[in-house]
Amino acid sequence: MKKILLIIVFALWSPFTVAAQEAAIYLVRHAEKQADSDPELTEYGYSRAAALAAIMKDVSLAKVYSTDTRRTRQTAQPTAEQKELGIEIYDPRAFSQFAETLKTEFLSSGKSILVVGHSNTTPYLATLLTGDSFPELREDQYDHLYVLTKTPDGELKATITKFNP
Repeated sequence: MKKILLIIVFALWSPFTVAAQEAAIYLVRHAEKQADSDPELTEYGYSRAAALAAIMKDVSLAKVYSTDTRRTRQTAQPTAEQKELGIEIYDPRAFSQFAETLKTEFLSSGKSILVVGHSNTTPYLATLLTGDSFPELREDQYDHLYVLTKTPDGELKATITKFNP
């Protein structure tokens, strides 16, 4: 009976372990922000950034990218610190080039990457990388995490999950 129970537990646990360690490109919008020209995160936004770091805890990240705004850098910071990585700044005005760089880095290395962007740039980047169409996020949507994984034919597919503090 103990053997059967162990086999069942192992069988149920294994897929989650493999899925959790599959390399991916993670795209996320910055967390909740204050009202300003280059705003900082709100208290709830800092909680969401910490929740993102908790999600990324068991992910082997190779790089963390962010636009050069306080809200995106502050969202990326807890994860970058946890992984002992710097935050690499990308220019959203050179988006097609950045998408190609990301795709090349990911497909050649097979290592996970986190990209923190904005309500319009995050779904647009998912569109550029997968070829699927994703709408812009509403002003009040901060909970979408796009997980892009490699398909057997070498393309990228996106799964959207939601997360909260």
